[in-house]
Amino acid sequence: MTRGLAAALKALLLVMDRLNAGDTRVDIPYLGDRNETGRIAATLSAFRRGLIEAGAERRNAQAANDAVRQSEARYRILADNASDVII
Repeated sequence: MTRGLAAALKALLLVMDRLNAGDTRVDIPYLGDRNETGRIAATLSAFRRGLIEAGAERRNAQAANDAVRQSEARYRILADNASDVII
């Protein structure tokens, strides 16, 4: 294995470790996709995009759940404190 290839693989392993730890801000080195390390880098880049999208979806779902809980709480207060019959 050449020194350049060994260094590229080491850099990709460090990126992989950071992505697995949840750090989506890590930069993935561009190595071209003509060789195996380039394909690994492209795969890691796609994985990072997936992590970012999953995080955004999770935050959106949490915001929607919070909004539903708040709405239910308001209607429950209204129903519990109403002196008239609500149909």
